[in-house]
Amino acid sequence: DWSSDVCSSDLAADAVLDRAVVGDGCEVAAGAVVRESVLLPGARVGAHAVVERSAVMGEIGAHARVEGCVVGAGHAVASGASLRGAKVPSEDAT
Repeated sequence: DWSSDVCSSDLAADAVLDRAVVGDGCEVAAGAVVRESVLLPGARVGAHAVVERSAVMGEIGAHARVEGCVVGAGHAVASGASLRGAKVPSEDAT
């Protein structure tokens, strides 16, 4: 069992981090849940978003849910979106 590892980041007091690694300069907003995931430096997670088993370099919008995803730097998951097993941008977009 491993605990959350958090560097110098902006984390809301009621954000939930469960077995997460959070890089420098990340923002995790109020009510967000980050579980078994890695937030690379500069990643942002919006209010009440849920991130599970994912790697995030970009931004997750408010109330979005991502599971088993990779979100690239400079890319975003829209507010309210729900993704499972996706890559953002998609391989088709490259």
